Amino acid sequence: MATVVDEATGEEIEVVPVEATAVMTSINSLNSEFPQGAAKQIEAAIVQAINDCMEQGITNPKEIRERMMVARENMKKALRLDMHSKRSQEAAEEK
Repeated sequence: MATVVDEATGEEIEVVPVEATAVMTSINSLNSEFPQGAAKQIEAAIVQAINDCMEQGITNPKEIRERMMVARENMKKALRLDMHSKRSQEAAEEK
């Protein structure tokens, strides 16, 4: 393993490689396709997919990304179904 020297103490420190994944989502506020707060729900689904990969020992970035995109699409689909259901219910109540 590689090492670096701490300038303050002169101590030799072993460099340990780490992996990290960052997630950020946003939804245009003018987009009425999704309800308010949908970006956070989509982000949570993606983060859960990443956590599942880490728990399963999956470290291949391509596979992690594929799982992230599946989670994203599944959450978007669930949000659309929820919006459709609410709109149908509202229309039925208006009659």
